[in-house]
Amino acid sequence: MELAMAPTEGLEQMPMHVPIGNLGQQVSMQPLSQQQQQLLQQINQKTNQQHLQTLLLQQALQGTPQQSPQAQAQLPNLLTGRMLDPTGSLPTKTGAMPGVALPGGAVPAFYPWIYPLDPSMVGGGVLPGAWGVVNMQGSGGAALPAGVQIPDGSTKPSSSDALETAPQAKKRSGRKGKKEFESGATSTPLAVGELLGNTAVLDALAEVRRDGAKSQVLLRDVLSHVAELAQDTEGSRFLQAKLETANTAERREVFDALLPKMEMLAGDSSGSAVVQKLLDICTPDQRRAIVEKFRQSVVKLSLKMHGCRVIQKAFQVCPPELQSMLAGELKHGVLDCIKSMHGNHVVQKCIEQMPPESVSFVVEAVEDKAEAMAAHIYGCRIIQRLLEHCTPKRLERMLRQILRSIRKLSTDPYGNYVIRHILEHGNPEHKKSIVNEVCNYVLELGKDKHASNVVEKCFEASTTGEHAAFLKEERQRLIRAVLGPAPKDPSDRSSPLVQLMDDRFGKYVANSLVEYSRGPEEMKILYSRISSAPGKKASIASLLEMLERQLQQAQYQQMAQQQVLQFQPLRAKQGSAK
Repeated sequence: MELAMAPTEGLEQMPMHVPIGNLGQQVSMQPLSQQQQQLLQQINQKTNQQHLQTLLLQQALQGTPQQSPQAQAQLPNLLTGRMLDPTGSLPTKTGAMPGVALPGGAVPAFYPWIYPLDPSMVGGGVLPGAWGVVNMQGSGGAALPAGVQIPDGSTKPSSSDALETAPQAKKRSGRKGKKEFESGATSTPLAVGELLGNTAVLDALAEVRRDGAKSQVLLRDVLSHVAELAQDTEGSRFLQAKLETANTAERREVFDALLPKMEMLAGDSSGSAVVQKLLDICTPDQRRAIVEKFRQSVVKLSLKMHGCRVIQKAFQVCPPELQSMLAGELKHGVLDCIKSMHGNHVVQKCIEQMPPESVSFVVEAVEDKAEAMAAHIYGCRIIQRLLEHCTPKRLERMLRQILRSIRKLSTDPYGNYVIRHILEHGNPEHKKSIVNEVCNYVLELGKDKHASNVVEKCFEASTTGEHAAFLKEERQRLIRAVLGPAPKDPSDRSSPLVQLMDDRFGKYVANSLVEYSRGPEEMKILYSRISSAPGKKASIASLLEMLERQLQQAQYQQMAQQQVLQFQPLRAKQGSAK
């Protein structure tokens, strides 16, 4: 085993920020003063001599031949990655820390590196109290942070401009400390950014960070670091993949490690995905514990991009009891959530997953301002979900307000969706009101970008919808409104049909008129009016072609019905004969 000495010059050139650990946390650094450099150089030289003697003794006992100073010079310095000459001088402009670089990445713990022992000590750490050998594989070089102490058993921070002298440190440390200093006693390895451990763990973490879900690392190899991995993009993917196939004990260990940080992870871009996976696979008791952890932050999480997904997942997988608990918290900020680009998804999921009687707080929040909500970019979605999952009777108050503004909302970019949803999910009277209002303004609405969709929906609802039979008269009125009176002059372009055919949005209304035509007599009337219209030839040809297909299909259906009627008496006779 060979030893390479690292020089102390150029410390002021070291970077002020260095990566700590494998997840890239950063610690602010400050250059050493001249007095600090001199003191650390003295301590370092003494430590290097002791370790060199120990290594030479080991080589002698093992029979390992010593290498020449020139061979030692080829050993890379662990801190800088540069080659050093036998004298330990700095080869070029790059600065380096004083210390020892050992093959395999082992460095004395007495080496002047500062490892934050807990988050409160970052940027003002304390030198390790025991000077054994700490594995440094995977870590980068660092300058000494401000507020450093020479190890003496005390935690009182020192000045950033000067360190205690070695005699003072020895005097306060007592005989025990001095003995340990002289003997170079070893202790348990320390952690860098909570991630520095043995080489196998560091290699495993590095592989997880690199390969994510494709990593071959076993979950049990990184169980002590799941909290850090959950907040890393690839680490999160790794945990999600491993939790899917993990056994009960491993899932329990991951759950126990993440539970204290559940609220923070729920709002994290990577951690939220892990929380969702836990909600999917955990036991009922664990699910309850997770929900309890972020119960007080339901509204806050619902308003966040990633937190809203966790709350949606909770509504989806939790039993009614926990759903009611979440809804009770959501109630306090339901209007804010409805108007939020993230929170509205939570309210929608709540409506979809809970019984109608349990979402009364949403109905009450909307019905007092129904028209404004119907025209809101996110509020319109909430009203649509309510129409899908609640009875029209329960929504009567809300619907009365909306139906007073049919014409206005039909032309609104968002309100038109609400009117169309009422045509699909409302009761017959609601649908009748909308169709009649559209008949009164069919040309205006048919030529509007948004309202033309409402006119098309009126044709669909009155022809094939649930209450088509009830709307039979309204359908005929709508057709007459679109056709208008028969023109006396063939070149007259004032009829609604001709104007709609020539309009970029109205042409879709004319297509719906043909698509939802029924019966040979009705189709013949349409064919006559369209073929004689003075509109664009291409539009007329397209409508006539569509109408011909409709007529052929109607004839085939009529022939099939006649055949069925002919065979019915014959089947009845055969059945009686048997």
